[in-house]
Amino acid sequence: MPTIWTNHPLYPGAAMLAAHVNELRLVVDEAGGTPVGGWTDGSTVTTSTPIRAKHLTELRDAVGEMWDQVGLGTLPSWSAPEAPGGPSLGTSATPLRADHVNDLRQWISEFETAVWAFLDPPVLVLSVDQIEEITIFVEAGDSHLTTVHLSLDFDPSLLQVTDGLGNPLTEISPGSALQDVLLNQVNNALGQIDYAAGIHTVPPKGSIGIASFAVKAIATGTGTITFTDGSGRPTVLANYLHVYRSRKSSTSITIV
Repeated sequence: MPTIWTNHPLYPGAAMLAAHVNELRLVVDEAGGTPVGGWTDGSTVTTSTPIRAKHLTELRDAVGEMWDQVGLGTLPSWSAPEAPGGPSLGTSATPLRADHVNDLRQWISEFETAVWAFLDPPVLVLSVDQIEEITIFVEAGDSHLTTVHLSLDFDPSLLQVTDGLGNPLTEISPGSALQDVLLNQVNNALGQIDYAAGIHTVPPKGSIGIASFAVKAIATGTGTITFTDGSGRPTVLANYLHVYRSRKSSTSITIV
């Protein structure tokens, strides 16, 4: 659910309030994006604290980190002619614009509403020869999902995709939500899973189980199973011709 902002959109000439900064910080805090060392002028800006360029630029940095961590890409440039503070980060002389706040709100809204591909469980601790099942989910919210193309990488020196008895497989197990499987292949030598599926009837929404697979730990070490967007092996979530902006979360694995 996107955040409901105070005085949105913020129009030119409107007063920039402590609440505008604090609302942005709260969303970032709840997403785990609080800057190392905390926020400038404390965790919340008081009504007696002047709003500074630093308050906005550090929010941009934090939101940029959030986007990067979930695979949303690089934040766009500020829509205003210049960044908050221009060449410096002063206080009373700093040119702060309503569009700076509106940009931050838009970027956070895109983070909140992005369709999310993730693996469950997100963390695994295994012993050598142990086998564990992983499910690929898409959290689509109110968006309908008609097609997925998922590319996953894993370290083949640590893991292999197998059946329940530990025999290597060349395919993963499709889910029931997207019934038309278009691509399904596992390359245990390269550590790659490529899967695509769609639906020609009513498309699902909400939390959608896409497929599942089992991994067998074959050596000690640490690694991840990661969605990729590399050349020729994209991760795409779509509703007919509309490709969603998507978040992606990996599974981290420790083998002892």
